[in-house]
Amino acid sequence: MSGRIDPSWLVFDSVENVEHDRCVDCFSLPDGSFGFEEFRRDVEDGGAWTLEPDDFRWSHKVTPPEV
Repeated sequence: MSGRIDPSWLVFDSVENVEHDRCVDCFSLPDGSFGFEEFRRDVEDGGAWTLEPDDFRWSHKVTPPEV
């Protein structure tokens, strides 16, 4: 996992592809929203995870249904 993810986020799943060069971290935030960020790992970067551009990020606020 990359050090770019905010420490207040709870990463509940991290999925790598078979080649081990792509990873998606799924997380929840303190405000009740959740989202994901995609990372890539390149040989020329020394194998470090690199956050993909904004097109590969998403978050959404979830509110409980009214009863």
